[in-house]
Amino acid sequence: MPISNKTGVPRKDPRYMVVYLKELKHWAIDKLGRKCSECGLVSEYDCVYDFHHEGEDSWSKGHYQQSASTKRTKELIKWKKANSIPTDCKLICSNCHRIKHHGN
Repeated sequence: MPISNKTGVPRKDPRYMVVYLKELKHWAIDKLGRKCSECGLVSEYDCVYDFHHEGEDSWSKGHYQQSASTKRTKELIKWKKANSIPTDCKLICSNCHRIKHHGN
């Protein structure tokens, strides 16, 4: 039975996709330098980081047509296969991301 390289979770296990997504996010965060491009925060915890697409009004152009989880999964898999991340994508902490989208 094929397993995830780092975790040992079998692909048929319901937890596989959750574990795989965490691995993909970890890869992307490392690739982007593990530092918030807005405030400079550096953290060992992946959960504090978000990906922000600069210069694209994706929220008003159907960003929510698919569930956020499905869109994120497809996007991360595409990046990993290409072994690169689009230049318009910035790594920012969750606080800076919320301020960017909803700040006063």
